Amino acid sequence: MTIADSTHVQQGSVSSQRHPPLLTVAKVVGQALLASCVSQTAVDGFETKHKEFLLRATSLAPVSLTGTWMPEGTIEDEPGELSFTQGVLDATVPLPQDDDSFWIVGALAGVRDVEFDGVPVLADDQLHRYGVRLGYGRFLNDDLLVQGYWQPSLYSDLDGTLNSDDYRPYYGTFLTVYRTSPTWFWKAGLMSNDAVDTCIIPLGGFAWHFADRWSMQVLAPRDANLVYEGGPWLVSMGFMSESDEYHVRSPDALDLEHDVHVQEIYAHLTVERALSQHLSFLIRGGSTVAGDWDWGYGSGTERYDGTLEPSAFITAGLSYRFLRWKP
Repeated sequence: MTIADSTHVQQGSVSSQRHPPLLTVAKVVGQALLASCVSQTAVDGFETKHKEFLLRATSLAPVSLTGTWMPEGTIEDEPGELSFTQGVLDATVPLPQDDDSFWIVGALAGVRDVEFDGVPVLADDQLHRYGVRLGYGRFLNDDLLVQGYWQPSLYSDLDGTLNSDDYRPYYGTFLTVYRTSPTWFWKAGLMSNDAVDTCIIPLGGFAWHFADRWSMQVLAPRDANLVYEGGPWLVSMGFMSESDEYHVRSPDALDLEHDVHVQEIYAHLTVERALSQHLSFLIRGGSTVAGDWDWGYGSGTERYDGTLEPSAFITAGLSYRFLRWKP
């Protein structure tokens, strides 16, 4: 999803180890590409001035590549079952321009492969989401960060000729983070997304570091987590939500098009283990605790609509952080 709680230059990975050869090559290539967009002097000055703020404002990684499997799900009072697998790349990369400001570039790319069993009318489908992120952020003072990005996107099953209903040119996120003390960070903002009828979702929350290595991090309605950071490990538990709208086509015999909504609210336990100073492996497991699906083709055809009942899921993947975290 979206922007990090502070900026996506935050929260370093959780250990310092020797780089395997492949990671070393990737690092060299990445540094070469970055050098063409931003000077090392700007990066060093930005990190020196704001590193403590960035490390404590959020535990989320700015870049992640994950795969999720939900083997069996049901909708309350609806026949049949559903299942899905999905892969998602979520990247929001800051490019410092001076000690206080940065450009934001990134991308969101994901595919969800949905299968139905015993559900009338509906056919198995793939839901695609692709977007680019372009934005800007600035520290107005040492304790106040404002940032936002525009994310023109495509949300579609890519089945047939695309039209204007497949595109979401107005998606984006704006977020302000204010530090009131070394242990408290307050957050407020807005997100534009068709997951709700109004297309505008208010964001609000905080990061509270209530003990050494422990914090409570909330950005409603996106997530709420208890987080532990220590040594090479980062462990979080709590709730997270995922909600999207896609434009889909019916089987050829019906020749219809319609928008479908999918929403899951997960209770999860996530464990990350550092592989290098920046790269981590993560595994997440748990169950949906709520959610809502509304899937149909319109024109009076049957809909698969209702509350998602508790369903187990598992996620695995990689995360990358630009700042190094030292235990």
